[in-house]
Amino acid sequence: MIFNFKRARVPTLPWVLTISLSAGLAFAGTMHWFGQVQTAASPRLAAWMPPGALLTIESGDFAKLVQQWQTSPEQRAWLASENYAAFSRSRLFGRLQEAQAEFAGAAGVSVDKNFLAGVAGQQSFFAWYDIGKLQVIYITHMAPEVQKRSKLLNQAGRFERREAGGVPFFVHSGIAGPQEAAPDATANGASMTADDASQDADSPSDETRSVAFATKGEWLVLATDEQLIARTLELMSAADAAGNDSLAAQSWYADALARAPVQAGKLRMAIDLSRVIRSPHFRTYWIQQNITELSHYRAALCDLYQDASGFREERILLPATHDEDSKAASLQNADLSSLTVLVPPGSAVYRAVAHPSEQDVLATLNDKLLRRSAWGAADSNAAPHAILSTPQAGRDSDLETRIDEPDTAPTGAQNAEQTLQTLLNTLQVNAMLTLETHAATIQTSSTWIPFHAAIVLELGQPPDPKAVQSALSEAIRPDLTAGALGTAWTPVAGGFLITSDAHPLVLAVDGKRVLIANDPDLLKAILSRRQIHPDAHAIPALLMTGFDASGTRPFFLRWTAIVDGLDKAPSTNQPSPDDGNPPFLGKNIASLSNAFRQYSAEKFTARQDGEIVRQTVDYVF
Repeated sequence: MIFNFKRARVPTLPWVLTISLSAGLAFAGTMHWFGQVQTAASPRLAAWMPPGALLTIESGDFAKLVQQWQTSPEQRAWLASENYAAFSRSRLFGRLQEAQAEFAGAAGVSVDKNFLAGVAGQQSFFAWYDIGKLQVIYITHMAPEVQKRSKLLNQAGRFERREAGGVPFFVHSGIAGPQEAAPDATANGASMTADDASQDADSPSDETRSVAFATKGEWLVLATDEQLIARTLELMSAADAAGNDSLAAQSWYADALARAPVQAGKLRMAIDLSRVIRSPHFRTYWIQQNITELSHYRAALCDLYQDASGFREERILLPATHDEDSKAASLQNADLSSLTVLVPPGSAVYRAVAHPSEQDVLATLNDKLLRRSAWGAADSNAAPHAILSTPQAGRDSDLETRIDEPDTAPTGAQNAEQTLQTLLNTLQVNAMLTLETHAATIQTSSTWIPFHAAIVLELGQPPDPKAVQSALSEAIRPDLTAGALGTAWTPVAGGFLITSDAHPLVLAVDGKRVLIANDPDLLKAILSRRQIHPDAHAIPALLMTGFDASGTRPFFLRWTAIVDGLDKAPSTNQPSPDDGNPPFLGKNIASLSNAFRQYSAEKFTARQDGEIVRQTVDYVF
């Protein structure tokens, strides 16, 4: 299940963990199964890091995290899944495999999960400086007796010896293969300057892969760039260790750390958003595709915690400007808990947003309840059809066309939408709740998996029920009839109204609230919860969402099987996919859901706190 938080105008930043130092790749999602570890690394490690890092991850006990992930049933299930099989045949995976082999050649040892476990110490700090070239640096606390067992450190004899800050380090380089071309710089519809694009341009064919390491007391330093490790050792050896010319002194990192929770999480990730979003690699592979929303923020910091019920992320987003009138700072909180208490138990997903615009409300009404037409999506990668015929320049009748005449009045669906838009413009929508639920049981013989939806609008003043009925009737009319057949409202038990069976739609006006649904039982369930009082400790927020993963998974798996035709007996005449990959929804995504079936629910809250945005994500198991 994928949530679209884009309309909420609040960007989301999923965690990226389980770093493979060999490939420079961070895998998302694995933190859910990590056990008890110490608190995140001390900020002094950032003072040892050279400036210019795009992303950093700190851990109080990285070895513990790696060991628990590599021995977890979730890892075994994922590696055996169709999802991993499809990923292993992707171009991205192939490029990372090539890079891994090149780093292994430079290091002289196999660079695999055993290598990662061997260099994973306790208090650790990881910094990523270049995405395309995989330039990283890693510092970890490791006892001398553990260092002696390291295969890499025992290869020092075949490395070249250097020295920086009075500390010897060892480096070895190998010729790399052709580097991956930088993805399209205009991906996701945002422009990029020539200087930005040049940072990730194709590397020359004689580009080298370097592996460098050093030990200073009980600290092990690994890097994929000789200059990075030299500067790190100089910072570590500085007399004052203040790190005045280090990552810790950079404004984006220092400002984010100053607003971070006092108690650091098991993992802490910091991102220089102002630079990351300009990377063409990020713009191409970032699945959320919310670059525009992220551009309003210059930095982010995320902490991961664990309690008896599961895991919790605490995120901080710093605005790109200190201007109080900026879009990031203009978002306003609202009491969304008074709406979320209306969500009936067992609902698949809900979303409450503060102060939505009229366009957001109209789009949500059309998407969830009003429009019955199939959703059309244009393939952004497909070129338009070429017109090979000679175009007709004009006709003599065109001489009678008046170019200064206004356009004719819109008709049909356009008129209907304008009527509803006019009503929304007169209403002050303080908050909006959308929720979806599924049938109580799965009908295995049924072709369709019914999902019901409802929308609750919290208004500034009580609306005119007749005006609401009229606007909704006008909105659904073009899809049903040329007249008024099937759009009349009829009083029913429960105090709300319903249209005909041609387009099930139920409505209730309850004080300052307007409740609309496409299932009478769902609306009854919502109305029955009106007397429930919200949590007295609830904090006003910008956005609150929830997802019932365990309750929805059987319906989701059934639906994906139907979409990909897996519910039917296999046909010998049915051709297999040309690329050899499994069906995307029925096996690829379904296998990912099955691999992490311990994940039962998720709750997301975003709130404005002065000029920054704070987000909380609860993962329940």
